[in-house]
Amino acid sequence: MTYADSLKQPSDVSQDAFASMLGVKLVPIEPGAMGGEAKSQPLADGYQFYASFASHSTPSSFPLHEVLMFLPGGKSLTKENSPPCVWSAERASKQLEAMGYERGGERPFQQGWMRQHWRPIGDGKQGFSANLLIYHSGPEEAPESCVYGVRYWGGDA
Repeated sequence: MTYADSLKQPSDVSQDAFASMLGVKLVPIEPGAMGGEAKSQPLADGYQFYASFASHSTPSSFPLHEVLMFLPGGKSLTKENSPPCVWSAERASKQLEAMGYERGGERPFQQGWMRQHWRPIGDGKQGFSANLLIYHSGPEEAPESCVYGVRYWGGDA
């Protein structure tokens, strides 16, 4: 969440700042392409993360970049029958709200859901989004919403 908090103006969004915050080196996805990725980055207990930064933005938007977490062995948390809850979505939303991000709606996304958060910047005509990518964990009668990734974007409001 430190990265989300650092986004105060358009110049704060850069591939170098993103990679530095994560402690990784992003390599081009394709030779000569703008942006990059870091695959299979290690976390505690065998978990891994993937990061990408896509620089092909329009003049009215910022680059799309994201961090995704995976189970040991690279398995997706969204494809497991009873995955552990790595990061509480409610706790993550509260952290973003404390930084000035407004919680928006939630919609289906890939094998889970995306919860939107938006923070206006400057005169409010632009802003940053930090969207939580969510899966459910626990029993069907009382599942917990958990985060498997964060997708950053922004631009004109």
